Amino acid sequence: MPLGKEPYRIEHISISEILNAISGHMLWGDHTQDIRGISIDSRTIKEGEIFFAIEGERYDGHDFITDAINRGARGIVVERAKRGYIEKIHNGDISVILVDNTIYALGELARWWRGQNSATVIAITGSVGKTTTKEMLYSIVSRQRPTLKNRGNQNNLIGVPLTLFRMDSSHQVVILEMGTNSPGEIGRLREIADPDIALITMIGSAHLEGLKDVEGVLKEKLSLFAETRKETIKIINGDCDILKSACKRLGISALTYGLGEENSFQAREIEEKGMNGISFKVCFRDICLPITLNISGLHNVYNALAAISVSILLGIPSDEISKALFHFKGIDGRFRIIRCDHNITLIDDTYNSNPTSLKAAIQNLLGWKIDGKGLIVVIGDMLELGAESPRFHLEAGKEIAPLRPRLFITIGGYAKELVRGACEEGLPVENTVVLNRVEDIVSVISEKIREGDIIFLKASRKIGLDRVIDALLEGVS
Repeated sequence: MPLGKEPYRIEHISISEILNAISGHMLWGDHTQDIRGISIDSRTIKEGEIFFAIEGERYDGHDFITDAINRGARGIVVERAKRGYIEKIHNGDISVILVDNTIYALGELARWWRGQNSATVIAITGSVGKTTTKEMLYSIVSRQRPTLKNRGNQNNLIGVPLTLFRMDSSHQVVILEMGTNSPGEIGRLREIADPDIALITMIGSAHLEGLKDVEGVLKEKLSLFAETRKETIKIINGDCDILKSACKRLGISALTYGLGEENSFQAREIEEKGMNGISFKVCFRDICLPITLNISGLHNVYNALAAISVSILLGIPSDEISKALFHFKGIDGRFRIIRCDHNITLIDDTYNSNPTSLKAAIQNLLGWKIDGKGLIVVIGDMLELGAESPRFHLEAGKEIAPLRPRLFITIGGYAKELVRGACEEGLPVENTVVLNRVEDIVSVISEKIREGDIIFLKASRKIGLDRVIDALLEGVS
């Protein structure tokens, strides 16, 4: 972009351009008007924005059309089946567009807007590691180029379009995490984002309630690669056998990263330092780059490899990659190590949980060779696993048993399965506690905690173990 030129932003577009992009029908209004932004929330809409009335799990945006207009909406996008919501509010200053589905229309507008900009778009999906990979990659690339990424968990059919609407002509790189819990979502997100680089981190047991089984997860994640442009670069975790085999079977050509010698980007000379981090070298062609992470775990070597592979392809200098990763502090809720008073350590892994990510966390802790007498483990339900949920929790309990925690606290609908699995593998039942309320966890830990303890907490986000972290920090820091 030439120096001094104002970036081309979404607020520079007209109702007419929106109408064409989403193939909508103009009910009334002025198609020559410009809008000042896109909104799906009547509580935060700003004057001059266009409001997409989206029906969600808990609320229907059509119920809030009047609120949006009263707050200054310049346009409204309404589903045809719900046009009755708007016909009683005829207002000549408001442009009203009818569509079959407002979520799809939101995606179509984002798809069009992506095409108006020349940024390199990177799409990241996978059962585990996608958020940390996104954040690592952003920490590297943003030091060199104007870069945009998803905020928080805006990785779905609404969040990805909202992220793209924040893109303007000043951005050179856009990093999009893409999530799913039902078939077809990744394919639609790929269609909207049209990535230049597409990366899959891992295939594992996650969101099985909607995706049925690991084969369903594989099929859904691989749709990121379907119908991409021939110049789109594809990258996979080359140590994920099911993913690598599927790509070979389907004739998908992809760069790979991992520990195996056959990978395009290979980690060598790995040195684990427990909770103090991990170091390794990344080798790619004639490049051999030393990396030191101040976060622990072999799983973070894989996350770093994914971020490094994209960074190298983008032409980021090697020393900038090393420097950015050295200063990367991790993410709240994802195996974040918090050192507290009295030599107490909290390990906050409360953002989410599935069998694959829980196993990775346990393997990390086992590698630390902790004296179990100083370990408290708190595990809550892994959600969205469907009919196999009891089995997954029983197996998780068995995997936790070798840690030999002094105290194993469980909560949720499958708490007893976790305990049963641990006890079957030799953990004494007197070391276990089954609780019904998150608030009770703090009371039990406060009573049992000792100087020098390590407290590990992990569950699906809806369980609310992040509240335990907050309460414990107030008490021990």
